[in-house]
Amino acid sequence: MVDARRELIEDLHGCYDAGSLRILVGAGVSMASGLPGWDALNLGLLRAVIESDLRGRCENGDGAAYVRSLVGDEAIETLTQEVYRRIGRDAAADFAWRRLGDTEFKRQLGRQLYPRPIEKLPLRSTQRQLAAMAHQVASRDLLFTTNYDPILERAIAELRGAPEEWAKHRYPLSARSRSNARPHVHHLHGWLDERGTVGGTLVLTETSYLGLFADKRAKPNTDLNKLLMGNAPVLVLGMSLADPNLRRLLDRRRMTPLRDGDNAIYAVMVGGNEAADDQINQYWTGTWNVNPLWLPNFGYIPHLLRQVQWGWTGDSLPWFDECRAWVDKHLGDLRFTDAWQRRANRSLKTLDDHVRTYFGLEPGEVITTSLFLPELEDDRQVLQLVATSRHERSGGEARKHARLRSLKLSPERSVQGVAGISFHFGNSNDACDNHPSINYNFSSRQVREWDRAFNMRDWRSILAVPALDGETWLPYAVITLTSNLAKPFWRRFGNERHDLPVLKTLMRRVCKELVAHHGLTP
Repeated sequence: MVDARRELIEDLHGCYDAGSLRILVGAGVSMASGLPGWDALNLGLLRAVIESDLRGRCENGDGAAYVRSLVGDEAIETLTQEVYRRIGRDAAADFAWRRLGDTEFKRQLGRQLYPRPIEKLPLRSTQRQLAAMAHQVASRDLLFTTNYDPILERAIAELRGAPEEWAKHRYPLSARSRSNARPHVHHLHGWLDERGTVGGTLVLTETSYLGLFADKRAKPNTDLNKLLMGNAPVLVLGMSLADPNLRRLLDRRRMTPLRDGDNAIYAVMVGGNEAADDQINQYWTGTWNVNPLWLPNFGYIPHLLRQVQWGWTGDSLPWFDECRAWVDKHLGDLRFTDAWQRRANRSLKTLDDHVRTYFGLEPGEVITTSLFLPELEDDRQVLQLVATSRHERSGGEARKHARLRSLKLSPERSVQGVAGISFHFGNSNDACDNHPSINYNFSSRQVREWDRAFNMRDWRSILAVPALDGETWLPYAVITLTSNLAKPFWRRFGNERHDLPVLKTLMRRVCKELVAHHGLTP
């Protein structure tokens, strides 16, 4: 499976470099920012219809007994679910549109689509990585989406240092837009803002899809047709391939003789069961001429996109020099000065204290935070431990210690330790209760020497969090947190789903402060 993925990634990288690649982004990418999925969106629209109907009956004085029977959220929710079950998923939006009318439907759609203001929606690493890819080839049309939201535009605008100008990257432009900016995000099914304002042709209801079936020359059809039937390869991301309009065009496409790889379609899929993945692979490849690109979980999508942008990272990290240059630009040799080491030790100790207080750690849990930065040692790509909350070192001592505590980053089969894995793949990882991955790919000598005093390590669990930044959105550091407990506090968060993101944000914030905003001068 790995060899097959490597071949596909190298094909995609060649297409990206040549300027022919197109990326089709679906709802899965926006859902990571808290936007609703198709079922949740439809249920919200149906509930809006029912609540509007109840208000109308109360005001008119009609059907008083019916209204009384539906008092309370539970009864309304039950009715919403029953209506959804009866009319079906595909007809729900059409039902709401016809009952509410066009203006009110779009207003309610905006309310249901955006759980918070557009500017407050969190940006995730996948969105930022797509923005970095588009920024690097700003003059080309790279990003296409069937989503209605401007998450990708926001990621591009923030990357370019003008977060308030995200609307300039949205296409089609709104009637009020006087200027546009490259790169564009092409909304194939139209877009919609919080107030219900629509741009382009909004494709959402069953009536919309039936209209597209009837009118092959409709703009959403011609745009998708150009994308899927043209001479450019397409990478599909965050889509289930269940969109009826998309499948109709895929059906047309499989009946058409294909050029040799010029218009290949690649689809990112998350698997885990090799036998099932193989069956699905044969279905998509043999029947639909779609090349599945399998990943173990969604956390690897940003890494995959970096590989498409920079090339295969199995033998080395082709973007290593770029991220190391970013660190050198902001920090350079200050990392091995007495002043920076003193500041780093104090900042990491403050982080320890804040984490202990904020998350209510038990008195017996001992934690330590450490900062790792990329370096080139004897032509080897490594990650060096440059500062820790446990020890305050002089600049000279820190330099010597960093060489003794360095992790190999490449080739992929030789990456060392949890921190090295996190940097290589650009995602967070943890290992608990002395799991073997703590010493992943360590030599026997390293096992004896790495963070051991008198041959005894005093921590059992570790969480490693990479920090990413810059116009290329690459990892530039890893910050780790260790615990002496077999089940550390971050594994005891339970149903508090927001605690782990908060912890990672705190760690990244301190990392950014030490590397980019330290306030010291050479």
